[in-house]
Formats: sequence, C-alpha cells, structure tokens
Amino acid sequence: MAGPTAVEVVERTIAIIPWVANQRGGYATFDMIEERFGIEPDVAYRCLELAGMVSVSKYQLTEHMIELDVEPDGVSVRLPQYFQQPLRPSAEQTFLLLTAAKVLTQVDGGGTSALHRALQKILEALGDAPAALEVELDPAPDDVRRTVRQGIDARHTLSMEYHAYGGDTVSRRRVDPWRLQQTEGHWYLQAWCHERSDERVFRLDRIVSVAPTGETFVPPEPLPDFAVFEVSDDVDRVRLRLGPGARWVPQNFPCESVSESADGTTEVVLAVGATPWFERLLLRLGPEVEVLEAPSHLRGVERESARRILDRYRQ
Repeated sequence: MAGPTAVEVVERTIAIIPWVANQRGGYATFDMIEERFGIEPDVAYRCLELAGMVSVSKYQLTEHMIELDVEPDGVSVRLPQYFQQPLRPSAEQTFLLLTAAKVLTQVDGGGTSALHRALQKILEALGDAPAALEVELDPAPDDVRRTVRQGIDARHTLSMEYHAYGGDTVSRRRVDPWRLQQTEGHWYLQAWCHERSDERVFRLDRIVSVAPTGETFVPPEPLPDFAVFEVSDDVDRVRLRLGPGARWVPQNFPCESVSESADGTTEVVLAVGATPWFERLLLRLGPEVEVLEAPSHLRGVERESARRILDRYRQ
C-alpha cells in the first residue's frame, strides 16, 4: 500500500497537532490518534516527525516553535505562546473565514453544530454587517446530506436514486461514498459506483433519495484525485460562438478551449456527453449561440427539440 502523499501528511499534521495539544497534559497515545482520525500509528508518526521544525517565525526562534516530543507509544505537544493569543485577522481574512464557515455548516445541516455556534459568536463580535453574508450552494435536502455524510463516516454502502441531468433520467445506484467536495458552488459526492464498476462523481442536489444498505466497504488509500468531469476521447465535441449574453457558459461548464474576440463574442470547444443536455443548452442560449462545428447527429438538434416542445404544447 502506498504511503501518504506530501499533501496528505500536511493535512493530517494540521489536524492532529491542535487536537493533541488540547488533550489532558497535551499528550495522546498513538492508539487515541488512530481511534480519533483513523490513522495508523506508523503513518501518524511520519506525519508528526517533522512538525517540531514548524515555526511562525522565519528566524526559527525557540519561543515561536511547536514543542513536540514523539515517544514510542504517543506524542506530547505544547503550542507556542503565539497560538494562544487572540487572532487579529484582516478584513479579507475575516471574509474568507466567514465564507468558509458558512459553507461548512451546510454539510451537516448547520443548526446545532459547534461550528455554527462558533460562527454566530464571530458574527456577534464583528457586529451586524458580516451577518448579511449568505452562501447558498445546492438545495439538497438536509436528510440527503446527513445520510451521505453518515455513510462516509461509517463507511456504509448507500442505495440512491439519482437524476442524471445529461440524459434526463432517474436511475438507481449502489455506491460506496468516499468524500464530499465543494467546487464552483456545488457539492459533489465522490464514490465507487457498483453498477458502473468504476469511480463516479454525483452532484448532491440531484440525489432524489438515499438510504444505507447495511453493507460496509473499505475506501482506497489514498483516495483518487477529485475531478468533476473527465472527458474521454470518444465523447462528441462541438465548437460554439457565444454572444456577450452567454459568457456564463465557460464559467459553468468545462470547456476544452476558450477564445475571446474583440467584438465581444467567445468561441468555445465543449464536450457533449448526452444529446438531451446539448438540446437544453442550445434552447436556453437561443440567439446568443451559433454552432460552428458539430457531429452530424448533433446538427439541428435545437430545431428538433423546439418542434417537439411546440407539438406537445398544441396537444
């Protein structure tokens, strides 16, 4: 089994150090660390062995360094005085902190979580102005988010109904949930799909229903890199010219190339995974789009789609 990557070592170290420092006497055994974080003792040791070299001072002053004593059975941590002083974040840092906190409260439903209570204290200390900050992500029901999160934490296989936007269909999937990831205003579930026998990414607000199956799983270590949309060579490509009113397209969909012109138009090359999705996109864009290049079976799909809608309206 491959060891943790450099990024994973840093992430785990950042989580372990303050937790150990807040234990009684600033000490925790490796068994306690494994129970709390699910990290094997030898891996935890490797994560911590360099932490004693961390300092908030570029001059490595002793009073600014983390005191770390790694023993065969556990580790002692004492944080420097700097970490015990009240933080004085800048306006930009405060905004970023509040935004991140508000996003995270949506993962577990917010309401009564410790993070939510801490967020409220920060808002009260800063006055009324920051309270106007609102962060809205996918409108996934709280019970869906809660069940998915519980499945990840307990390593329970889930059964769910999922609405595939591209094909406009609802299918039943059995998945091993690995992690939640937020990107570009949406929550995504990275999971192993038993029906496809492959890794898949599901948008949380498109999960119609979800429930545990009673089965458990062991996630891969380390988890594969997260990618919302991976395009294979056999997927159709189209080249579009977008008007000024369609600039949101490359901001919302993964384009393989984007070229802006002096007249305000933009040319994009876009991968099309399903014809119904492409039809809806063209109908939504209307006169703001011109199809420059497309496979023969995708030419004129917007006219055919509009005709079907008109026929249904006339019935």
